[in-house]
Amino acid sequence: MLALLSTTAAFFSSPQRRLCAHTDGRAAVLLKLVTNRLAASAGSSLRLPAGPLSEYLGSRHSDEALLSATSVSGPTDGVYECELSPIKFFTLAITPVFTMQIDREPAASAGGAVAVRVLKGQCRVGEKLSRTISIDALNEVRWAPEASGGWSVDTAISLELAIKQAPLRGLALRAWEAAGTAIVKGA
Repeated sequence: MLALLSTTAAFFSSPQRRLCAHTDGRAAVLLKLVTNRLAASAGSSLRLPAGPLSEYLGSRHSDEALLSATSVSGPTDGVYECELSPIKFFTLAITPVFTMQIDREPAASAGGAVAVRVLKGQCRVGEKLSRTISIDALNEVRWAPEASGGWSVDTAISLELAIKQAPLRGLALRAWEAAGTAIVKGA
């Protein structure tokens, strides 16, 4: 889903916070860094041709695609253990590790909804699981039939990354913002 979010980035500053707005005309991402917490939200809409979309998203056959992970184990009681692709930062590899759950509204001819929740999110830095980083996220996908026979699909993604450490200032804050912007541009 985040593959839709590419091409341009702009920075806005205020005395209280720094924002990075990222948009390509179809989707937008807003990032806000406040006291070692990075919060992001994104939304996107698209139209798809007629087909079995509702049946697919309403079934467990779509779980792997919805999780977007490189490694998935489960489900155990509807909960998955997932690893995402590592993010390379100089010589360091940071791998998001999530415990995720997929909640579905019953699919009907009028459409449906799926929510992918991160119940627990951490990062493995190199080979060690970091105790100072936590991630909360929610990806909601809603679809409805169109008069043309196709589908209208809307997504809303929210993400919050928290780092438990001393507040970032000066050069460290600028380096954190530059890394976050690089990640958003690459998504």
